[in-house]
Amino acid sequence: MQAYQRGFLMTATRLQREGWETITLPNGDFFYYDPLSPVDLIQDGARWLLAFGDILDIRAQQRDRQGVLERLNGQDVDAFHEALDFMGGRYVLIRGDDTSVRLYHDATGMRGVYFTTDAPLRAASHLELLQEDVQSEAHPLCSDELRQHNHYHLPGHFTIYASIRILVPNHFVDETNRMTRYYPRRPLDALPVEAAIEPLRTWFDNQLHQLLESDERMIFSLTAGIDSRLSLALLKPFLSNIETFTYQNVAAGHHVESLDVDVEVAAMMARDLQFRHRVIPVDDRAFEQAEETRAFRSMLRQSVTSRHGHAHAYEYMKLYKDRPTRHLRSNILEIGRAFYRKNRTLPAELTVEGAIRCYSWKSREDERVVSLWTSYVAAINLTTETLHGYDPYDLLYWEYRIGVWHQQVLAESDVAFETYIPFNARAILELFLTPDYGDRLYAKLFYEVIGHEWPVLAFWGVNKRDTMRDYMHPTLDQGWMALDGVITSGRLDETTIPLTVRRLTTNVSYHLEANTMQKGDHMAYSQILTTKPGQTYRLNLNVLNPFEKRSSLGLGRMRYEIWVDGVLYLSEDIAAWGGPNQVWVEFAATADATELMVRTVALRDCGPNKWGAASKMQLEALRLQEIEHGHLKAGASSPFTQLHELIETE
Repeated sequence: MQAYQRGFLMTATRLQREGWETITLPNGDFFYYDPLSPVDLIQDGARWLLAFGDILDIRAQQRDRQGVLERLNGQDVDAFHEALDFMGGRYVLIRGDDTSVRLYHDATGMRGVYFTTDAPLRAASHLELLQEDVQSEAHPLCSDELRQHNHYHLPGHFTIYASIRILVPNHFVDETNRMTRYYPRRPLDALPVEAAIEPLRTWFDNQLHQLLESDERMIFSLTAGIDSRLSLALLKPFLSNIETFTYQNVAAGHHVESLDVDVEVAAMMARDLQFRHRVIPVDDRAFEQAEETRAFRSMLRQSVTSRHGHAHAYEYMKLYKDRPTRHLRSNILEIGRAFYRKNRTLPAELTVEGAIRCYSWKSREDERVVSLWTSYVAAINLTTETLHGYDPYDLLYWEYRIGVWHQQVLAESDVAFETYIPFNARAILELFLTPDYGDRLYAKLFYEVIGHEWPVLAFWGVNKRDTMRDYMHPTLDQGWMALDGVITSGRLDETTIPLTVRRLTTNVSYHLEANTMQKGDHMAYSQILTTKPGQTYRLNLNVLNPFEKRSSLGLGRMRYEIWVDGVLYLSEDIAAWGGPNQVWVEFAATADATELMVRTVALRDCGPNKWGAASKMQLEALRLQEIEHGHLKAGASSPFTQLHELIETE
């Protein structure tokens, strides 16, 4: 088996590659390609367009590849860029005329493009394929040694070769060998989560209708994750034409808990919902040691720069190489879940330090890393003028993490099948970036779509074995009370702050929607409990705030407080503890109604880092018990909870 499956090479050099075909481009360059991927060249006068790979208009219900390419070729540059926002697939476009040549690729760079920084412009789908033609010297700073900092990828768009770079998404490269940004081009309009469901459903359906026009076998990788669950919900009308699968690591002594959860949850869903599913066992240790896989391992090491799943690719090839197969995947959607900001404290603007935090904070003292990231941050030109209101770290994740690492994951499996991600169009990705930070952080659009398209999928937990049954039984058995209280918010100037609230019977979560928190900003959950005057009670409540950042960047900004009958019993800094906190309060009731209040308050001005989402509170397992006698005290399972003297409110 040859290296560089489904690949291409654009060069001025005439050469021969066994099994590949050649097109002479109008500018005189040669385009060599593996015929497993479709290629078309459209020419109208001086203007021409070459398309390599799958390209679909997500607005159309039927395929019309020729029509799509003719329309694209006939458009001026601005209209061309606008049209690309609605192109799905995995493709490379080369657009030329008498004066210029530009290379573009799909929205997330699923079809990787490597290009030369020295004239003339040459490009290829695989790093070593281009290096065979270019024979570049080694990069003086960027080497595989830097993978000690991050094994997923090297800094920025650099490679181990001095004159070869990676074309990252939302950019084109032209005959000057320069990478130029062409997206975003306008402000990102705010859109309510509910308003995104209909266009997402329509554009997803359109692509599936087009894909199912072929006689290819259609497979879908199913896990316990939220991206996969969203895809499954949208695939519901098409599942009779699709086989789902989950891989399972069976190597002795190589246990990965999350993969076991994937297998178990996927199997339960397939069994209960009656769709086709298979588990593919993968033994990566046996793969590395077997003589029969030696040639395959050598070929993949030549074809890709990282190692995500060579053994998986081998098993896929054995199963699916018998006929054309298309693999539907989901895993670009972390673009819409604030991946980098979720677990890091980052500045509002893109800085070299911020980029290194996203890459590997332990590498910050490595002068090579600092130099490479300084060059990359300058190259991608994410300034206030070019951002148009987008979060620069969302775009960094999209263009760097997905554009550099993910395309290598797909290149591994090219030996077995073509890959298609129905979310891989800018118009669709924009739908996931329009919700506010808190909604993106907690995947509100994902859950809304699942609830709209296939609500029963909420029965199974996301990335865990728990099902709704596990939550219902403790409710019935332990006497948990309904959490049906009132949630309010406010500022010192007596104005209110919008809230996001999600309720179940015995569970409620809520957070402020403020981007910049001011001292005194607060929200409060208040519930009236039925009590008997003179009776002593023990109140139990599980409290969770997932924000945890025990450093000067997090501590001292916000806290939550537990009040019963106007008395402050407990409080905790929200940055101190990210796990569940089981709190209890013993009190003597003075009336037939007693107020429980959980209050969250900003202790100081918190700055522009979207602290409203960090205020998220989740309450559950409320229980009120009559007790014979008590110590009229309080306690908590968190080691950071502060117990207060019993001070009455004014």
